[in-house]
Amino acid sequence: MRKLLVLLLVFCAPAAIAFEGDVSATVGYMTDYHFRGIHQKENSAFAGVEATMPSYFGTEATVGGWAADVGDGAEIDAYGSIGFDVWGFSAYVGGTVYSYTGDFDKTYKEGNAGAGFELWGASINGDYAHGKWDGDGGVDYNFYSITAAYDGVYVKYGAVSYTHLRAHETLRYLVCRLLLE
Repeated sequence: MRKLLVLLLVFCAPAAIAFEGDVSATVGYMTDYHFRGIHQKENSAFAGVEATMPSYFGTEATVGGWAADVGDGAEIDAYGSIGFDVWGFSAYVGGTVYSYTGDFDKTYKEGNAGAGFELWGASINGDYAHGKWDGDGGVDYNFYSITAAYDGVYVKYGAVSYTHLRAHETLRYLVCRLLLE
């Protein structure tokens, strides 16, 4: 995993030097990695790189990659979007692919969209993702969230609807989970 994180940063660095936009990188460690309510791993290292560049008519394009240790291999994500921000109103559309090495899980492919508004330092944003899981049956899923922020403090509420078996679940577990949701 450590080699994967180093390779991600090393191979992206030369492109960032010749790039006319903003580039950021993140390296960190999580003590309890959850994503959209699903536990991924205790004690997980992660790293990512993102590039944002101005585009046409006041829009902005963003591309990035992220990797994390999930125990049985690695999670490797790639994403891209195009968006704009005019008079405090912002919106974007994009896509994300979550892929896994090892037997941890199958690939997820998402289309993402969101919009937000900022006024006097406070903001509210809504996000939506529609995805497809490449596991048994390849069933679709949806994710919705809303975020309110002010002065560096934010509150986020999200809901996800899964209608497929995750890699570690049995059919009986899925039926029980759906009855409880």
